[in-house]
Amino acid sequence: MREVEPADRRGRVHATNDENGNYIVEGEGVSPDIEVENDPASVIVGQAPQLDRGIQEVLKAMEGNPRRLPKMPADPVKTPSR
Repeated sequence: MREVEPADRRGRVHATNDENGNYIVEGEGVSPDIEVENDPASVIVGQAPQLDRGIQEVLKAMEGNPRRLPKMPADPVKTPSR
């Protein structure tokens, strides 16, 4: 029976390293474009500051670049013709 390496017993560890061998992804998610404090007091009373700010940004983008929905096509005829 072959000797099992310690890494094999606990599972493989996958991480991305920089050119100096330091972990560059561990423990950090995607940095936000806009930082919004999501304080516990607001959340407790049912507010969602991050969601509200996101909605503001989407509405602002929609005003700056309005779009129109395409026209609806005619309803299909699903009955056989006689």
